[in-house]
Amino acid sequence: MKKNVLIAIVMVSIFLVAGLNSVRAASNPSGQPFDAIWTAIYALQTKCTNNMTDYVLKSDYNAKVAVLEGDIANLQVDILNLETRIAALEAMHTICSTGNSANCGINVGACAFGTKTCANGDWSACTGGTWPVAETCNNIDDDCDGMTDEELGQICGSNVGICTLGWQTCSFGNWICIGATSPTTETCNGLDDDCDGTTDEGVMSTYYRDADGDGYGNPGLPQNACAATEGYVSNNGDCNDADANINHGAVEVCDGRDNNCNGQVDEVTSCTDGNACTTGDYCTNGMCIGSPINCDDGDICTIDMCDVHHGCSHIWNC
Repeated sequence: MKKNVLIAIVMVSIFLVAGLNSVRAASNPSGQPFDAIWTAIYALQTKCTNNMTDYVLKSDYNAKVAVLEGDIANLQVDILNLETRIAALEAMHTICSTGNSANCGINVGACAFGTKTCANGDWSACTGGTWPVAETCNNIDDDCDGMTDEELGQICGSNVGICTLGWQTCSFGNWICIGATSPTTETCNGLDDDCDGTTDEGVMSTYYRDADGDGYGNPGLPQNACAATEGYVSNNGDCNDADANINHGAVEVCDGRDNNCNGQVDEVTSCTDGNACTTGDYCTNGMCIGSPINCDDGDICTIDMCDVHHGCSHIWNC
């Protein structure tokens, strides 16, 4: 099926050349200045026909199809260019008679013929035409060579972080970047995922040095990381990282130190001095002290005594 279609395309191209040949004969019977153009057309026709014959006779179809398709595409472009050149040459050789006007310029792609006018036996400059410009990616034949967006390409993407460069090509007026690695959302993994030149920005956590191992870190020694390393914790409630008994979770006691890291020392409402022979214990200057108790029971037959562990005792002595 594909072979038949290609044969039909070639035949159409051959008929097109034949039609142009008729135009040649009608417009310029002398054959000048078109002979060089038609020689090129016949050469293209012969090349395409020979490739078709070669295709039909040989079994390497895929390779021959690729060659034949390329020849047909080139032939179509060349015919279009030749049509434009023929029109331009016809305009050039139009007899200049005062008051006459003729097309000038190019009528391919974005280009359009202009007009020249004959005055006193000389053609004026070509005016009003649209002329070729540099090809851009817009699905238009800007340079008027019969091809659209051809040979356009540029580097795309980034080579920062995890990103890699690609190659950008133009397809139907749109740039397409192929082969590049694009940025992703930054995650805490030691990589520059969003390709901004910074690693793990905005996604790391802060940990604090815990030298005494009490689970509370020193707020003055922070470390930003994806996870806590050895000796670091997420809690920064230690005001003395050299004493595991001092941190935000500790209970304040009467010892002259800020045990619970609230900025106050010995702010206790009660304490005990461990002496059963005192009462009304209170904290002062880091020590818990109390007032002596009175063990006198008012009995002359007893000896009143006080033991620091057991308190008052009374021994019968009558």
